[in-house]
Amino acid sequence: GYRNRLIRMNLYLALIGLSLGVGTTVAGFFGMNLISGFEDSPTAFNTVILLTSATGASVAGVCASYVSGKTMRHRANERLEEIDTLTGALSDMAALDFTVKAMLEKQTPMSKDDFRMRLKQARATRKVSEKEVDLLFDAMDVQKDGVLFRDDFKSIKIHSNNNSNNNAATTKT
Repeated sequence: GYRNRLIRMNLYLALIGLSLGVGTTVAGFFGMNLISGFEDSPTAFNTVILLTSATGASVAGVCASYVSGKTMRHRANERLEEIDTLTGALSDMAALDFTVKAMLEKQTPMSKDDFRMRLKQARATRKVSEKEVDLLFDAMDVQKDGVLFRDDFKSIKIHSNNNSNNNAATTKT
């Protein structure tokens, strides 16, 4: 409790110092008594003060926003939703297997709507979310044409044939 408050207070004081440092840097540049052309301008002082204050406030706002952790919490919540979607999508592999085998047996392309319908039929016990359908369909649509067909599964078929050939060769020896 107390230690965290002390660290947070130290952090906010550092942010205030950083914001004030922007203004003092600009004041230091103008205080060098070098000729810059702004000496005779009637609006230069007010413009420099306004821009310096706005920059300092912006630096403070951006740093305070980062420190508050809203962005990090938002990203963490997005990642948790992604994990829930993956868990749901991969929790019932038998339904996914049934859906893909139905498409391969009929040898007809399967649109995302057909995929959704077949997956819902195969998963009678649990609801299928749109995020799960999108995740699974996009992962399997290798050609990215919006349709699942036999060509999208060539690499899987070749891989499974290689594994069965290796298993057969191992059993023969």
